This record gives sequence, C-alpha cells and structure tokens, in this order.
Amino acid sequence: MGSDIMGDADVEDAKETYQRAKAEYEQIKSEHGSVVSQRKDALNEAKRSQKKRVASLNRQIASLENDLHGKIASVGGVSLYHDRLEAGGSTYKLEHGLRVTVNTSGSRYSTTEVSGGGASIGGAVIGAAIAGVPGAVIGGRKKVKSKEIVHDDRRLYVTIESPQGGQSVNLNPDLEQRARSLAAQVPGCINQYQGLVQDIPPKIKTLEAKLEEAEKDDAVSAAQGELDAALNDTERLQAAKQACDEAKQRYRDEKKQTKTPLFGSRMHDDHDDAGGAEEPLDDVPVSETEQGHSESPAEVVPEQRGKGLSRILWKVLGLAVIALGVFFLLGMLGGILDGYGIAFVLICLGLGCGLIYLGIRLMRRDKAKS
Repeated sequence: MGSDIMGDADVEDAKETYQRAKAEYEQIKSEHGSVVSQRKDALNEAKRSQKKRVASLNRQIASLENDLHGKIASVGGVSLYHDRLEAGGSTYKLEHGLRVTVNTSGSRYSTTEVSGGGASIGGAVIGAAIAGVPGAVIGGRKKVKSKEIVHDDRRLYVTIESPQGGQSVNLNPDLEQRARSLAAQVPGCINQYQGLVQDIPPKIKTLEAKLEEAEKDDAVSAAQGELDAALNDTERLQAAKQACDEAKQRYRDEKKQTKTPLFGSRMHDDHDDAGGAEEPLDDVPVSETEQGHSESPAEVVPEQRGKGLSRILWKVLGLAVIALGVFFLLGMLGGILDGYGIAFVLICLGLGCGLIYLGIRLMRRDKAKS
C-alpha cells in the first residue's frame, strides 16, 4: 500500500514537471517565432523602401536624359531632338552653323470644264410633237454640263545646311506650317543645348552614383543579417525542447511502473506492458488512470459474476426473439396454404426474418462488448 502511494506521488511529480517544461517550451517557441516574424517584417519594409528609392532615382535619370536627348518635334522624315536633327537617314549635331529653311514652289488652282450645248434634232422632233413650234425650240437644245478641276503643283522642301553636310527633303505641301514651326525652333534648341550639355551630364552622373548606392542598401543587408541571426538563434529553444522531451519520457516511465494487473500485483518490469498501446499523456488525467487500476481483488470477483449473469440473460432474450421470428415464418406458410393475400405473406416474412436477425444480434451482444 505504501509503495502504491509513493508511486502515485512520483507520477504526479513527473506530470507537473512535464507540464511546466512543456509550458516553458511553448513560451520560448512563441517568443522565437515572434522575433523571427518581426525580423521578416523589418526586412520586407527595408526592401520596399529600397524599391521606392530605386524607382524614384530611375525616373529622375530618365527625365534628365529626355531633356538632353528627347524628341521635340517631327515633320514627315525630319525630326528635331534636344541634341540633334535627323533627316533622310542622316544625323546633324545641334551646333552653330546648322540652318534649316523651308522653301515652296508652285500653286494650287482650279479650272471649270464645260460640255454639252448645241442643237439636238431628236429633241426638236419630240418637242414639236408635244408642244408644236415652242416645244421644238426648247427640245432642240442640248443640256450644258460643267466640271471643276483642281490643279496642285505645289512643292515643299526642307533644306538643311550644316558643317557636317546638308540635304533637301521633299515633304507633303500640306505640312508647310509644321515644317516652318520646326525650322523656327532650331536656333533656340542650339543655344539651349549648349547649356544642357554643361548642366545635365553631371546631374545624371550624381544620380547614377546614388542609384548604385541604393541598390546596395546597407539597411537591407542589416535587416537580412538580423533575420538570419534570429533564425539561427535556436540554442535556448532546443534546450527547452530537450527538457520537455526528457520530462515527457520520465512521466511515461512513471505511469508504466504504477499500472497494476487484474489481481493487484505491481508491474515494475517494462517488458510486461511493452506490447500495450500507450494512452496520450495530455488527454487522460493521471488520477483517472490510477483510478482504473486501483480496484482490489475483492471487488473484481463480483464484477465477473455480474458479467456472467448478464451474458446468460442476453442469450435467453435472443432465443425468445428468434422463437417469435420462427412463429411469424410459420404463420406465413399457413397463410400461403390457406390462400391469404400477398400483403399478409410479405408482412409475416419481413417480421420473421427481422426478429430472427435481431435475436442473433442479441445473443452475440456480450461477445461484441468483450
């Protein structure tokens, strides 16, 4: 009896130790997960900030390059840029000595072509037949037709003169206004380009240096390093897990040593119950396990007697139900011989078979429980 009490105390102590170790492990695991999550958020924020800064610098560089090399105007095959003029497959630098002129020739006019008129003998005959002499006069005249013809012999030339050479480009005469607007912008673009070429390239170079620095952002590297350190800092977590596993194993061993067989002798050897399935440590309280194995031999004998009596009663009840089913089957046969209706025969058949099946199940009920 004293050894039982000591064994129960050891189980309770092992259980409390395991629960404390498990709670500590779960807390450390939660703290570690929280730290890792914070480091991931910090890294993502650093990457977002870096991405925004890189995009902003790229936009600024693109804007400056457009100010230096972008297109200003285009007419037909002639295009004016901030730093050059392109025409007919040739490129001219915007420099002093570059001249663009627009020349026209020819004109656009219209003429009228008249056809018809004169006498019509057929019309005169028909007119006379209808209205006499007046009809002959009117019907004898042919209808006069007129047609306006447009003549366009205009020519539009854009002439380019430069220290690098020159050419004359033939354009659609309808583009004259746009061509003159482009030619008028050339002198101003030459003067402006001289200032741009001194101002914009240093700005682009500065922005490119900042872009290179942003792409190697130290904040991202630092955040990545902190995340890696948090992921690798598992020494405390592993120690807590090991302590939890050891406490769990001790609790399991103490429970095995306190289990008792049917007649109350203690089993101290591990191989005696090694083949049995273990119950979950966290789902079944220790007190219930001990209560299930603490019955005395005096209480076991009446329980066995009660089970034997219950088995006999279930068999008697099953036999009675089977006999009732046989009675209904005999009634079915009598109904067939006496000419009863099909409904009566089917009812007796169903009841008889059902009762026989139920009786068999009742007789086997105690075996199913065991």
